[in-house]
Amino acid sequence: MPSHLNPDDPRFSAAAVCSAAGIPYDTLKNWTAKASPIIAMDKPYEERPGRGSVVKYSFRRALHIALTAELGRLGIPLRRAACVALNFTDMGDVDPLVGPFRGVGELYASGLTYLLHFSDTEVGIVVNSLDENAIHAAAHLCGLNWGHAFVVVPVNIIFARVSRTLDLEAE
Repeated sequence: MPSHLNPDDPRFSAAAVCSAAGIPYDTLKNWTAKASPIIAMDKPYEERPGRGSVVKYSFRRALHIALTAELGRLGIPLRRAACVALNFTDMGDVDPLVGPFRGVGELYASGLTYLLHFSDTEVGIVVNSLDENAIHAAAHLCGLNWGHAFVVVPVNIIFARVSRTLDLEAE
């Protein structure tokens, strides 16, 4: 993502976001439904356009939607997947035990960025290594033991796909 891009600027169409996330438009529509949204929207519902208006999505929300879709494909229930994805898109590092500093919605400066979700938890932990120490620290942050099952999402790959699909690499 270019450094000059404001990740919270709503500028991408629903069609572009759906393409980046690999989901149909109707799925996105259901996930953002006013009655019970799964995806946190950039603007409160009172400020969103009325029926028939075009809704635009920020890069941060597009990435959130893509990570939620990926976690859903891995079998995580969608409401939980959306909460887990927020741990990357809307939160920075929570504990120095897990790895070097990472800003909100940013990849680690060196190495790869992974989003871990341990079964029976509602959170995601972002790490920059899948070595034993990082996994143990992440499990500990969730109040779990070392041997607990988890799902790994390689955030760099999703981030690159969303950037490429939204044509951010050309900017």
